[in-house]
Amino acid sequence: TIALLYPGSWLLARQASLGISWGLVPLSALFLGAIIWQVGSFWRAEVSGTSVASIVDINTMDNSARGFSWAGRWSNDNSEFDVQPKPHTCMVPATSLVVGWYADAGRGLGATDAPVPHPSLAAREYRYGSSDSTLLDVPIAASSSRLFESEWIAECSNEIINTTLRVESQGTLRGELTHNLPFSLENCVLVYSGWLYDIGTLAAGDVFNPSNGRGPRSLISALTRHDEEHSRDIVKRWKTDSTNIAEILTIAGFHHASGGSGYTSLESGRLGRIDLSSQLEVGRAVLVGFGPPGTDWFFSDVRDGRAPPMGVTMWRMLIELSNGKP
Repeated sequence: TIALLYPGSWLLARQASLGISWGLVPLSALFLGAIIWQVGSFWRAEVSGTSVASIVDINTMDNSARGFSWAGRWSNDNSEFDVQPKPHTCMVPATSLVVGWYADAGRGLGATDAPVPHPSLAAREYRYGSSDSTLLDVPIAASSSRLFESEWIAECSNEIINTTLRVESQGTLRGELTHNLPFSLENCVLVYSGWLYDIGTLAAGDVFNPSNGRGPRSLISALTRHDEEHSRDIVKRWKTDSTNIAEILTIAGFHHASGGSGYTSLESGRLGRIDLSSQLEVGRAVLVGFGPPGTDWFFSDVRDGRAPPMGVTMWRMLIELSNGKP
């Protein structure tokens, strides 16, 4: 705009008239506005879609399961859609499934108590369907996002874990663990007390024996990414602006065991429900791994046959241990 007004307008004023030079102001604004609009539309299209994070907890003592999932939906335009989450197919139909609109509290932009509602959405309401598992006609503003949360309770269709794991007098684990889920789990670890056993990939039917390998390492060191530097133990501070979903789920899932707010500088808040640190304190073990989506999210405005978004899902199996020799 500055280049068009000067020296462009000065040259026109000399060769034509002052009115023509001032006409460059609205013309340049329209021209540059059109370019900005096209560039903005291009970048919005690149980031449109849905992000998903999920946790599935399975209690191997009674084969019960619960799932937590969060889905963030981005829209390029003002629109509305229906939302319906569903548990993984290895679960029998859920006995309880609830979905809700997860919004920021307070009076900030887009928050639940914002003093000025969005003008195009103020008169539009969303509602539940025939049950609490479906939201209908959810409004969303252009170039904005909505975050949804679901929680379900179900039972596993088959026995998930066969185990002979026991605690020896030295506090170490002995025995075997057989994984029966119909899919592989990646980056698996077995957590017990203050220790962590690295497993790696655990395919369906694989057997893990904690006696094999290099043995356990410190749980808190593994969670907080301790490093050794000049014979000193250095703790890498938690990045509060981290976007690594797997790391966020891991720390939230064992928040107290990682040092709580002393490490993260954050209170657990609503995510305290997914913290299994208390189970470690009563002598249980937890098998943790990452696998396929634990909750599938379906949005009615996705009409091109695309599959539900994958996202990141952490699977956790709670295991009761025996003491001494079997």
